[in-house]
This record gives sequence, C-alpha cells and structure tokens, in this order.
Amino acid sequence: MAQRILAVDNEADLLALVRRGLEFYKYEVMIAVDGNEALQMVRDESPDLVLLDIMMPKSTGYEICRKMKQDPGSANIPVILMTARSPQLAMSASKESGADDCIFKPFRIDELVSRIRALLPES
Repeated sequence: MAQRILAVDNEADLLALVRRGLEFYKYEVMIAVDGNEALQMVRDESPDLVLLDIMMPKSTGYEICRKMKQDPGSANIPVILMTARSPQLAMSASKESGADDCIFKPFRIDELVSRIRALLPES
C-alpha cells in the first residue's frame, strides 16, 4: 500500500508539481488549499505525513502544525513545513511549532523525497 501524503498550499501550481513528483515516487498524494481543510483531512484521512506551507490564508502552517501536534490523534504524524521565508526565521519558528523538518522553496522533488524518506519508514 502506498504511503499517503497530504500536501497543503494555496498555490495550485506548486501543489500540481508536488503531486506529480511524489506520485512518480509511488506516494499517494492528497491536496488541501488552506489550514481548515488540512485539519479536516488529517482527522478524516490520517495521512502518513503532511507537507504544510507556512504562509496560507485563514491560518499559518505554524498554527496548523501546533494544532496537529496537540491533538493525540495526529501528534505522531510527521510534518514538513514548506516556505520561501528566510531560513533563520523559518527554522526557529518551525521547531517551536513542532514541525519535524522544514524545506525551502524552490526545492527539487528529489530533495523533498529524501526528507520524506528520512521521516517515514519504508512500507
């Protein structure tokens, strides 16, 4: 069974690239476009990992990550934050929010897959 990844970003073009790239590596990819939708999908679908953009409408990736990590039902789901922000600011805030990793845009799909593999055991 393919590992399931929830990708959350308000940029449709980025989501399409991430989906295509991860599907090439045999991951099942679900998409959400904002934090509220992401939290609902985490509850309903229990993904194996969440890719979460930091800057989104309604709530930030940091806020969504904190909520996930405080909920016993999703606390153990690895989270990789995605950002175009300054690396120093993003890394500090990412750790404070409970994220497992942070990747900086633009990124290569093989770099993303390497980080996913570091957080998910092989199925």
